[in-house]
Amino acid sequence: MQDGVAYPVGALVPNNDPCKDGCYCHSSGDILCMWAKSHRSCASFLTHPPCVDAVQVHDPTQCCPVMTCPNGPNCRVHPSGQIIPVGVQVEVDGRQCYCSPESAGFQVMCPTSPPTTTTTTTTTTPMTPARPTTSTTT
Repeated sequence: MQDGVAYPVGALVPNNDPCKDGCYCHSSGDILCMWAKSHRSCASFLTHPPCVDAVQVHDPTQCCPVMTCPNGPNCRVHPSGQIIPVGVQVEVDGRQCYCSPESAGFQVMCPTSPPTTTTTTTTTTPMTPARPTTSTTT
């Protein structure tokens, strides 16, 4: 019996717990579930999102919490701990740093010196057109 309803042995019993499925009435009178998730099994489903300030969010309709980035994808500058959002450059110790996607996630990149640009300056001197010369012979 569950929620005031008697179920025959072997009958599927409705369940509102997202961590249990396939529950049925056992001959002992207990309700047994053929499949259940625990917090331990949920750990294998958690993936680390592309941020350093990820938080677990629990959705009551889902068994396992999900990891989410409340401030979007980002990186952390060490040792200051400053967080840099992806797509934003910030100055750290006089260098322009940014969050770069790498194979193992996002990584802070702070080039040692700003990229150099080569500028070529060409000075031109205006030229005066040559004057035609005339010669006279007498």
